[in-house]
Amino acid sequence: MGHVLHARRQGRRRRDRSCLGDLYSVVWMEDSDVKLGTGETLGQQFTTVKALTNKSHVTEFGDVTIKSEIIDNFQGKTDTPGVQRLGMTHLAETHVPKRSSSLPSADAEMASAYARFMATTDPTAAQELMQGIKDRMQAKARFEKMSLAVMGRRSNGLVPDRVDNKCHYAAHKAYIRKCGEWTVGALKYSANLAEMCEHSQGDARTVVAAINEACSEEA
Repeated sequence: MGHVLHARRQGRRRRDRSCLGDLYSVVWMEDSDVKLGTGETLGQQFTTVKALTNKSHVTEFGDVTIKSEIIDNFQGKTDTPGVQRLGMTHLAETHVPKRSSSLPSADAEMASAYARFMATTDPTAAQELMQGIKDRMQAKARFEKMSLAVMGRRSNGLVPDRVDNKCHYAAHKAYIRKCGEWTVGALKYSANLAEMCEHSQGDARTVVAAINEACSEEA
């Protein structure tokens, strides 16, 4: 799940609550800005960016054998290890990105609707806000039922270190088939499916059965 940045411009009657970017992408670009030419590897960059993206679950996948490659081999104008930009080494070690505020991307639409409603009492914004709240509460109840059925407890919301992709894909497809397309309110719970797959040791049948039951009760 990604994140968005919100900017607050002072000196204006209304605060601009526009979503400017995805937090993971912004942190990655900021790290690249200061680390190109320092010899930072892909593995080191991943560790740094993951730590700074503190409101979503950053995971790695694919061919991890290239983690020792330096980022300059993929960005910038050089593929020579250890080339350093004048004055950048110290900046790279001490740089901490500063941003006005951030929130989970799943909250962006509701935050926008709330800001528009409070500023204008726009009925469309009010409807969006109420629908967002309803969607969120329905998704919360739905996934609590699934978690209790599979694990006997509520999900902790954490992505397992290793995701069983086969089970997670089967659960994802089952959710769409039985519960409908993923809504903004439900997207944050995709990690719950991964956790349930881990608990069931990759047995997708257990997770799919819980999905079918939870969504059948809503019909």
